[in-house]
Amino acid sequence: MQPCAAGIRLHQGTLTAGLLPAKLILAVENGPKGYGRLAAWLRQAGAERILIEAAQGREWPLFNALAAAGFTPWRVSATRRASYALATERLGGAEGEEHTAWLLARFAARMEPEDFEPDVLQEWVEQRDALKQMLMQCEGLRESTLVPDVLAAYNLHIGYLTEQIQVLQQRIDELP
Repeated sequence: MQPCAAGIRLHQGTLTAGLLPAKLILAVENGPKGYGRLAAWLRQAGAERILIEAAQGREWPLFNALAAAGFTPWRVSATRRASYALATERLGGAEGEEHTAWLLARFAARMEPEDFEPDVLQEWVEQRDALKQMLMQCEGLRESTLVPDVLAAYNLHIGYLTEQIQVLQQRIDELP
């Protein structure tokens, strides 16, 4: 029997989820209210496997919200999703968010849980790189202010980001 599987695609301000074998689609806003609606929908459907397409770190708030709601979501890169589509010849010319959500749900349903073991190194590198981008942006903003309180806030935030980047870099360096 095929497990109840969901595939979730992030696109700008929305999330599109496909659910199999029930063949349902849900589109919600990409934010806390949408996460709550999505979690309730997944729970009601009895979703056992949830696969989220990685989106340059933008998937983490959703991932964390679903984990906090008691689910065990998995991430998959867009490249791996595309490889699966080609390997199973499921593209058929279809495009769009609903198609991608169905494809992710099929991927989740057909693969074994160990296929979704997180690539810790990749996740840490992605998180570190996202923090580096934030750091560069914050440093640029700091250069454009003369207000002491704002400057102090930027300096505090830059210190925090620098510390987190160092922590992630140390984890990366310590991996075998």
